[in-house]
Amino acid sequence: MAELTVGMSWFVDGITESEVKAIDNLAYIAQSSEAVAELTVGMSWFADGITETELEGARYLGDIAHYSDSTAGKLGATGWFTDGITDMEVKAIDNLAYVAQGSEAVAELTVEMSWFADGITETELGGGKYLGYIVHDNTAAAERIVEMPFLAAIEPADVAALDALSSLAGHTDEALLQILAHPSLARGITDELTPIVATLYGVAKTNPSLTDSLLDPEVVNLERRSITLPLTGDVDLVIVRTTPGAARGMDLLEYSVRALEEIMDRPLPTHYVGLLYGEAVNDGSAGTNFGTHIAILAEYDVDDGSHDAEEGQRTITHEVAHYYWSGNATWINEGVAEFMASVVENRRTGEPLRVVFDPCADARPIIELEALAPDNDADDGVHGCNYSLGVRPFVDIYRTLGPDAMWQGLHDLYDKSLMEDSADDMKGTALDIRHVREVFQSEPSALVTIERWYGGTEDYDLSQLDMHPTDPTLPSINGHIEEAYVTIGEDGPKVSSFSVGDAAAQAVWLNLDYSYNFTGGPPKLVLDLVEFYEDGFEFRRDTAEIAAESQYIGGGYLVALDSQWAPGRYWVYIYDGDRKVAEVQYKVTP
Repeated sequence: MAELTVGMSWFVDGITESEVKAIDNLAYIAQSSEAVAELTVGMSWFADGITETELEGARYLGDIAHYSDSTAGKLGATGWFTDGITDMEVKAIDNLAYVAQGSEAVAELTVEMSWFADGITETELGGGKYLGYIVHDNTAAAERIVEMPFLAAIEPADVAALDALSSLAGHTDEALLQILAHPSLARGITDELTPIVATLYGVAKTNPSLTDSLLDPEVVNLERRSITLPLTGDVDLVIVRTTPGAARGMDLLEYSVRALEEIMDRPLPTHYVGLLYGEAVNDGSAGTNFGTHIAILAEYDVDDGSHDAEEGQRTITHEVAHYYWSGNATWINEGVAEFMASVVENRRTGEPLRVVFDPCADARPIIELEALAPDNDADDGVHGCNYSLGVRPFVDIYRTLGPDAMWQGLHDLYDKSLMEDSADDMKGTALDIRHVREVFQSEPSALVTIERWYGGTEDYDLSQLDMHPTDPTLPSINGHIEEAYVTIGEDGPKVSSFSVGDAAAQAVWLNLDYSYNFTGGPPKLVLDLVEFYEDGFEFRRDTAEIAAESQYIGGGYLVALDSQWAPGRYWVYIYDGDRKVAEVQYKVTP
């Protein structure tokens, strides 16, 4: 080996720093296995000049030889190793070294698999990474898993399943053992079962009792679809249910995935999107993105025109958006995901772009919210505020700049999240307010908007409030709104203000008193109720239905007003079509 090395052209013409490291790596390999070192020095890429990538690969090969010279020898004989090492292949060698450190048996089986030997794809790289995690957390489980049928070839759903198994091994080892001992897995995990296995860490965290139903072939139902996206390429979609659901579910999931890739103009960061409908989400949430899959409460899996049906699509889009927006300040993750859900709903149904979250009762500007949750791990008290306060600045910027400048800013913001930050060992960069300011720094009006919501230093924009005078007539029933007002309790006195404590003690009601003089069949008049907060944002819509009888009559209508009751001013506008027929203003005090 020494003779071969000193005779190489790169040794003869002068030794560079990288070439010194190459000789050092060769010596490191030889300490563990002379045979592997001889194999390495005979590689064409070792002879024609060492690149930094190849240098790194040789180093990891030395690590493998240290733990298993048999595995290192088999790796050295693979075609993709002998013809030059790429960046992705270096990562695969590193993963294999990590596996070999934990279990020589698992490493040997891995290197012999056809998917490993015939060239490494991005998907296969992910599979090797999670297999290494399992080896180190539960070697016995890894030695069982590596021989299971689903690892004969690595597909995107297989990677999600390995990810879930690695999380189970690292956090809930007892749950992993119970799952692997389940009768339905007696012959190992198959490709048919990987979408279910992918959900099991999230289920173990949120609702372990659901596990048996998911692993019962008589109960669980899978719906699959493969699509091709312009930027991402092939993506596998799977819906997992344990109860019947709406036929439109898969169409809605595909719509969200396609719309988000188009809006982001960046590849979806996954080739697998699994959706579990069931009671397996984080507390206080309609849905959760676990990385391995998204979960949404089963009550949203309907198509009956109800509020839940409407929110079902928005929730799907919000959770899929988290494949792009995660690992950052919580208000950015939730705010942008919710903003994108609103944009997609606007495109799908024509619904106006708006927020659907009550004003935050715990903080005014976002800087106060961050002070309540300094570790970016909001408890129940401020959980909803990350959505409520998070979405408002992005909708506000969109209104200010328009779509083109807004999307350019968000694309730049996302690109920043992909840049490696040398200050930590996490993948990419965790975004915070500094990065939001940076991407909009050339837009003075956007910076004003950002400070309105983050620092609380700018006045709210109230241009969305309806300042038109009211016209209380109801011509379709020859009627009139006599009065609109708020009461505490159904029979309470009229109030123009109340405290948060008052609202906690008794419900707050909007009262509509009306009269009409109608002859004919009994028509139904539907009035639209729109609620605004003093930050200038509409946060809720409702309806009031008046059924007119064929005689003169006066009546009243009660609508419960329910909110988190942030202190401040509120408006309720009542519309008959496009015409404002009544308006109520009230104030909530601390």
